[in-house]
Amino acid sequence: MMRLGGTFVNFLKVSTCPAKFRVMNSQILAVLGTLLLLLPGRPTVVERVIDGDTVEVGDELVRLLGINTPERGDRCFRESTEALKTLVLGREVSMVRELGGRDKYGRALRHLKIGEVLVSEIMVAEGHAKALCIFPNYAYCDLLMQKEVEAIMGGRGCLFSRAVNDCIRIVKADCQGEWVTIRNFCESEERLETVWVENRGRGVVELEGGLGPGADRTFHMKLYPGDAVYLFDPTGLRAFLPC
Repeated sequence: MMRLGGTFVNFLKVSTCPAKFRVMNSQILAVLGTLLLLLPGRPTVVERVIDGDTVEVGDELVRLLGINTPERGDRCFRESTEALKTLVLGREVSMVRELGGRDKYGRALRHLKIGEVLVSEIMVAEGHAKALCIFPNYAYCDLLMQKEVEAIMGGRGCLFSRAVNDCIRIVKADCQGEWVTIRNFCESEERLETVWVENRGRGVVELEGGLGPGADRTFHMKLYPGDAVYLFDPTGLRAFLPC
């Protein structure tokens, strides 16, 4: 909530985002609030879709804020890319900027809207993208993370479709210590060669060997404040746990 000309209240209402950014003092938040440009820009047409979170508008490559989608060669890459094409290709969109202007690849960091509809919200809600909130771009963080939970609970889309086997589950994810523990809840040994663990970004841990009934396995994984852990196999999502 922002009140122009007065105090700035509840700007980063992001309970799912890193705590240290939620406790910034009100004066700093007031400055950030005046800088944040959440008004949509002039409508323009999407000319090409590169993948599930990158488009070409004019001569500019635009990386959608707030989401992360599979890379080429990954499970669900085609489905995610086609979903974004269906939404925006050849359509008029408005680009919305936050505080972060460009990523390390030089792509413009923007939200896309079709009318009043946030494109990234649809991508997450339909199970084609993970929510990914990176400082300082937190305007839609709570919304996207809530939509992700709903999509996971509903087993929606290629990304969050439920796996056939759910014997292996995540029992602990420690963002600060950067470790994850999984457990076999079934009564027979489970092979781990066909499962892998991902974070919200590009981090992947491939597993191997066997895990006996009731046994745990703990391993290191690069995690960040506000991150989450996803356990996949080729048939879908087995488990999800935010830090």
